[in-house]
Amino acid sequence: GAAFVLIKDGRVFLAKGYGYADLENRIPVKVDKTLFRVASVSKVFTISSILQLEERQMLDLNDDVNMYLRDFKVNQPGSEPVTIAHLLTHTDGFETRDLNTFSHTSDELLPLGTLLAKELNSPVQKPGRMVTYGGYGTALAGFLVEQLSGTSFEQYLQENLFQPLGMNCSSFDQVLPPDLGSNVARTYYYEEDKGVFAPIQFLYVNTPPTGGASTTVIDMAKYMIALLNQGHYGEIQVMEKSSVEMMLRQQFTAHPKLPGVTYGFMEHFYNHQRGLIRDGSGLGIRSQIYILPEHNIGYFYVQNSRGDQLIEEFNKAFIERYFPCSKEEVQSDSNYRKDIERFTGTYRPAQTAEHTLVKLEALAMGEIRVTDNPDGSLTIEPLGMGDVYGGFNDKSRWVQIEPLLFKQIDEEAYLAFGEDEQGQITHLFSGSGYHGNYYRLPWYETSKSQLVLLGICMAIFLSNLMIWPVNSLIRRRWRGTHAGWLAVLISAFNITGLALLLYELFIKRIAGLPAFAFGVSPLAKVMIAVLLAACGINIILFIIVVIGCRKRYWSIWESIYLMLTTIGTFVFAGWLNYWNLLGFRF
Repeated sequence: GAAFVLIKDGRVFLAKGYGYADLENRIPVKVDKTLFRVASVSKVFTISSILQLEERQMLDLNDDVNMYLRDFKVNQPGSEPVTIAHLLTHTDGFETRDLNTFSHTSDELLPLGTLLAKELNSPVQKPGRMVTYGGYGTALAGFLVEQLSGTSFEQYLQENLFQPLGMNCSSFDQVLPPDLGSNVARTYYYEEDKGVFAPIQFLYVNTPPTGGASTTVIDMAKYMIALLNQGHYGEIQVMEKSSVEMMLRQQFTAHPKLPGVTYGFMEHFYNHQRGLIRDGSGLGIRSQIYILPEHNIGYFYVQNSRGDQLIEEFNKAFIERYFPCSKEEVQSDSNYRKDIERFTGTYRPAQTAEHTLVKLEALAMGEIRVTDNPDGSLTIEPLGMGDVYGGFNDKSRWVQIEPLLFKQIDEEAYLAFGEDEQGQITHLFSGSGYHGNYYRLPWYETSKSQLVLLGICMAIFLSNLMIWPVNSLIRRRWRGTHAGWLAVLISAFNITGLALLLYELFIKRIAGLPAFAFGVSPLAKVMIAVLLAACGINIILFIIVVIGCRKRYWSIWESIYLMLTTIGTFVFAGWLNYWNLLGFRF
């Protein structure tokens, strides 16, 4: 099912529902009754509430967030503080943290402040430098609403935004009242092998300010009308003109000619039109606000299954239909061709979880590869399972139009590169999707190199499990073989520990999501302990091997083999440490 509403000049121009809110019971989507969960579209409401508090002089957007936090503080190791404005533009520098995103039951939900105090980590990047899109900055903004208003975040939004606008079918409550809960659209995911849509159980969002809103498209129309009418909806004013202007005006960009971010929206250019987008995406959810402020037009789209294709194709078709323009063919400037190879390499999203074991996600998704072409253009290709943040969904070609600024050849999309003081390229900044920023990786940190290294270590461990026991049985020589059996034990611990840890956190699915989205299971914690034990035993093995080699307990080949095992385990420990799997880092 899906629903759509378009507003123009302060009124609803079109509103329509499609398909089913409940496929099994054949309940159709109704624009004024069916509630959809809207994922990250919720963030615009959170940001609106912060701007309301700023209007009431209860906070200053340029203040350090720690000025307003009483029970805990953001650990800011650098000299520059994280400001409230940084939270509203996703330039706070926090890493993506997908652990404990959801709960199975409402009883498992923690108070927002308790969760943030427990889970919040230091900024990864310097605040204000780049977009590191994630949820915890917005969650912290929502907690500031609680701290300053003296009421729960959910109640504040209800009383100060939803009720004044007449959004009577909207709520951030995770346990909805019966009159609303009975109208929530079921969510589905498509099972490719079976060719059917499978229902997804209702999941509770642990950080409601980032993605916990439920609403109808008619209610969303009221909010968009107020946004495009200087904060007014009829006789009601929910936000001051200055606040609305901040939500519609660019607040940050990584390059002067790159689409940037406002307080709440991402800028996108198409057919020379400036559109503002707020996307929402989750399991069984795809939603989007699209606003054209200069034309007083906006629309909201939502569906109860995942997938980007329909709304992305609609956006292009809409602009082509109502704002057509001649296409400009972009050519690569010969002045830029001679040093095009300086941009090549592999890049990883800047919001990668540097402090938690979720960093391992980068092995499977998120990296992009930039290669140069003979005609002076660049090719960008998403690796693994695909790109999440920068809009690089497929292989694409780009040409340089200004120093460090590139345009896609067949689309109106832009990106820019960043360089250090020595002129070395260090970052890539996207002007599409979630405006993700990427840092350039040395060759040994790329997923390809890391997987090769892992394969070598696993080959050593597997061969240990097969060769050493057979060798001992055939030769029937037991002197000094305790080292060999220690090597077998270490190998078994490493293989079993990593395999079960990967299964418990990343391969295992709960309601269609990776299991780590609900926290770290007891078995996963045991496997982390097993990997730590393997490292400890390896130190003992190393000492034994050094002594055994000096006393010639083994043949030269056995000695080399045991030494390779100890070295392999130390290398493997370094690999685990790099991916935050060595120790309880969650």
